[in-house]
Amino acid sequence: TGITANGAGTAVDMTTTPMSKFAIMVDRTAGAAAWTVDLEGSINNANWTLLVTSSATDGAIAWTIDKPVLYMRYNVTTVGASNTLTIVIAASGR
Repeated sequence: TGITANGAGTAVDMTTTPMSKFAIMVDRTAGAAAWTVDLEGSINNANWTLLVTSSATDGAIAWTIDKPVLYMRYNVTTVGASNTLTIVIAASGR
């Protein structure tokens, strides 16, 4: 919560239980500018690839399936002027 700048979040380590179904939900809790947040995955916690993008629709859930990875993280690519974001990410399945 309280995200006000572009940048990646801390990686979630799923090496003991790899996942393949992912969801991201973003709420703009302050501001009115457009925003873009990516959900990214990695198999080595070093090279990241886009799983799904969420943008400009508060509370909408963007999701993807059948992309197994060992790590996931959000990456705010456009926070938007004067915005504050809350980001929720989830993973399930194998």
